[in-house]
Amino acid sequence: MKQFESFFWGIIAALGAMVGQIFFFVLFSTFLDPAGKMSYGDFFSIPVFILVTAFIEEFFKYLMLTRRILGISSARNFLSNTFLMGIGFLAVEFFLISNSGGAFQLLPTAGIVVLHLATTLLLGLLIQTNGASKISLAPLPLLLASGFHASYNLAISQANVFFSYLAILALFVLILADLFLFSRSRKMLAQEYKTSYNEIVVKSC
Repeated sequence: MKQFESFFWGIIAALGAMVGQIFFFVLFSTFLDPAGKMSYGDFFSIPVFILVTAFIEEFFKYLMLTRRILGISSARNFLSNTFLMGIGFLAVEFFLISNSGGAFQLLPTAGIVVLHLATTLLLGLLIQTNGASKISLAPLPLLLASGFHASYNLAISQANVFFSYLAILALFVLILADLFLFSRSRKMLAQEYKTSYNEIVVKSC
């Protein structure tokens, strides 16, 4: 049941991000294009718009992780619930692409899958790590995930081979960051369980 709930909250996060992006688009286009001649796709090629839309998506993921997923998860299943939330977010992305007439091509589709799941896991891993840290790093997960997301989107918005390689590099670095943080979080959890076990043994003696 908790797994389905996590998936559901991913859908809600994606819908919230969509509303936020539409609001920004309407606000932005009112000042930049009063005649209304530019489409949403035209605005997506503008770097500032790319940065803001990436931040909006990661903000809603971060909000849902900290306000909902943490509350329904234990230390053991937080990351699996985070992953399922990412699947829910991704499901809405695919639904919007299919209903907009966009075609699912192998490499772009794989890029979207890796980007959203990896940034969601990055948020979850950093939130989990921060929860066990004595130093507050609250803004860091959102800033890093938004940075990776925006870098990838900026790269793919440029139609040449060089920027395509930069997009792949951004995904590769993102995956490495996730693997590093996952390894670190496993060690931290193992240490916590060991400490708890030792305390139980001492109290029972």
